[in-house]
This record gives sequence, structure tokens and C-alpha cells, in this order.
Amino acid sequence: MSNELKQDDIACPDIPIGVTIFCDMNGTLVDSDYANFLSYKRALLDSNCGVLDVEFKNERFNRKSLKERAPSLTDAQLETIIALKEECFMEFILET
Repeated sequence: MSNELKQDDIACPDIPIGVTIFCDMNGTLVDSDYANFLSYKRALLDSNCGVLDVEFKNERFNRKSLKERAPSLTDAQLETIIALKEECFMEFILET
């Protein structure tokens, strides 16, 4: 039995010679925790869910921490906030 991967087994885009691709795994190359927090904060404001008093605590703000800080959020509100956060994340990446 062979564990060898073949090109047909995976999606392999044609990458031109000389092109470099960087993949950041949340803090490996760029610490994006603050940009992530700012995008959540903007999403909270834009969603009109009544949660405005979140503060940056020098840790990754995520769904779990949002739910802990605002337990009254419904699942639908939470999903709306997360979608809005994803939309505006790149606006804050230079804040890192």
C-alpha cells in the first residue's frame, strides 16, 4: 500500500515560476489578533445587536469569547456578526 500523493489526487493550480505563496496560520507570520478584534468590534456596531462594550484583552477574539461576553446573543445574531466580521477583516489588517 502506497501513501504517495499524486498530482491527480489533489487540486494543484498552475503557479508560475518565481511566484511565492505565503500562508499565515494565525500568528505564524503576522499577529492578526488586534485586526481580528477590530473587525469583530465593527461587526458588533454594524449588526445593531446592542453589544458595544467589548475590550481588547491581548488574546484572539473568537466566536466562543463573543458568546461568553454577550450570552444574550441568539444564534442568528451570532452568525450575522461573524459574517460582518469576515467582510471587514481586511480593512483592519494594517492595524497589526
